[in-house]
Amino acid sequence: MRHRHGEDAANDTGRTGRPPPRSVLFFPGHRREMLDGALASGADAVCLDLEDAVPPSGKDDARSAARAALERTSDAGRLEAPAPADAGSGSGGRASVELLVRVNAPSGREGRRDLRDVREASGRPAAVVVPGAASVDELDRVAGELSVPVVALVESPEGLAAAESMAREANALRALALGPVDMARHLGCELDWEPLLYTRSRLVHAAALGGVPVLDGPYTELSDPEGLAREARAARRLGFDGKLALHPRQVEAVNRAFTPSEDEVAEARAVLSAFEEAGGEAVRVGGRMVDRPVAEAARRLLSRARRAGGSGEGPRSSAGEDDGDLPGGERGPGG
Repeated sequence: MRHRHGEDAANDTGRTGRPPPRSVLFFPGHRREMLDGALASGADAVCLDLEDAVPPSGKDDARSAARAALERTSDAGRLEAPAPADAGSGSGGRASVELLVRVNAPSGREGRRDLRDVREASGRPAAVVVPGAASVDELDRVAGELSVPVVALVESPEGLAAAESMAREANALRALALGPVDMARHLGCELDWEPLLYTRSRLVHAAALGGVPVLDGPYTELSDPEGLAREARAARRLGFDGKLALHPRQVEAVNRAFTPSEDEVAEARAVLSAFEEAGGEAVRVGGRMVDRPVAEAARRLLSRARRAGGSGEGPRSSAGEDDGDLPGGERGPGG
């Protein structure tokens, strides 16, 4: 059992040694003309979907597109990205983007074909997204067969019940991720923030026990940017490392939500400076008691800010982005 705790639990690179993406943009695999737009969106990763977004008649074409895309990947499963037309917060300056592939259920006919084509491709994705994940054995089988990390997409009560064991024990787990549309269908609840709050909290808890990153599901209301921004900020406060996206125009808001603000960066630097000057003893900083766990959290925040923006500086905080700004009643994410 690979239980992690203490300082290891604050390491958000998980077992693969790679930092979690803030944003993962999904696009239908059979719509191969959408790949360049996805790569230019500013997303930290793009996911070529062979599953739900592809009709039965498009499965073969989607696999063909996946093979063609994988032939262009680097050893790390990355694709060169064109410069975004309008680089938003935290989205510019990167020459390549991680490519993920979501396969169909690995035990089914389409899933077996997906795995075969990915295995026989000349390149490898950065990770394979396994839908309906509920078994350590299945995750290990997929990772072993393809020699790539896996993302466990938790979409059912069974998957949620198995989330802790998957987080602790799956050998090449890149991250846990929430599939809220199917989860809400299984639970018979509304696809809103509040009905799925327990599910999200339990998934975050499982990821923390296993020392792996955790990604929130996508926000399905494409014409509601304010709702997306609220939900993304709430997901970050709850403990998620990033969020899935369904459209390029959602990427900037997601990246902004998961990029520490300038105010947060300044506060973290002050905390670390005071803690180090105190020789590692508890110290008061601006009316707040700072001890080692607080200092470690500040160090982790600065690490994320550097990865997001290159300089350790994130976007400025703005009105409405305080901790009380919770989503309330708008339609929630899908996946």
